[in-house]
Amino acid sequence: MAEQLNRFSGQVSRSGKPDDLLKHVERCNFLRERSQGVAQAIGMSHRNIQIRSVVCFSKPVPMQYVAKRFPDVSFITIDDLSEKLV
Repeated sequence: MAEQLNRFSGQVSRSGKPDDLLKHVERCNFLRERSQGVAQAIGMSHRNIQIRSVVCFSKPVPMQYVAKRFPDVSFITIDDLSEKLV
């Protein structure tokens, strides 16, 4: 559990590189800033798309407890995702 929290804390590691969660957040921000280009690339240039940051796991994980530090990121399980799509 500690290793997983370390890899997904949303911070820059001691080596100076972003951890796995921060990489995801940065990628989503990059796409969000270029949402019109993304819409065009996927053939939806006529629509105003919204890009949301979601971290999805197969079961509840410790990162859900740090979620409040990332209000723009949804931490959900696959079951939660399935329920929201129904």
